Amino acid sequence: MKKKGLSDVISTVLLITLTVVLIGVVWVIVGGIVKDKTIAGTSCLDLFEKVKLNEEFTCYDAGTNTLRVSVDITDLDVDGILFSVSDLIKSKSFEIKKEPSNVDGVSAYDSSPEVSLPNANDGKDYLVSLSFFGITNPTSVKIAPKINGNQCEVSDSLDELKLCRS
Repeated sequence: MKKKGLSDVISTVLLITLTVVLIGVVWVIVGGIVKDKTIAGTSCLDLFEKVKLNEEFTCYDAGTNTLRVSVDITDLDVDGILFSVSDLIKSKSFEIKKEPSNVDGVSAYDSSPEVSLPNANDGKDYLVSLSFFGITNPTSVKIAPKINGNQCEVSDSLDELKLCRS
């Protein structure tokens, strides 16, 4: 008789221990996934007015069918910026990264073929050959930064592009 009671107590303790261990394993796995997703999501939260287009220097030159795009970065470390240029029919995108590289159809404002992002608290101008992208009469330009390997939402856009002064 006494052996059956002891067996029930041991079974109950084992079931409780197994349940606690399983809950701990699930907690560690789910907690790690949630933490990774939370860190990835927070890298793009503090973008307001930190990666923006400089409206004063962003303009369209109809004579050469080029778009001058001026970008300012304030107090932020950015891996890259995805640019999107649109006309009434289509939209084309390209990315400029932190390290200097060649981007087809894009050059630095000083005509250098290699382009790179401005440093924090700085700005840079780029010339975009709209003929290369098959765009005429651009209607908008948008930028979306990449921070810590995460592509963020559009941080700034211009829907009315002024003509460049000669």
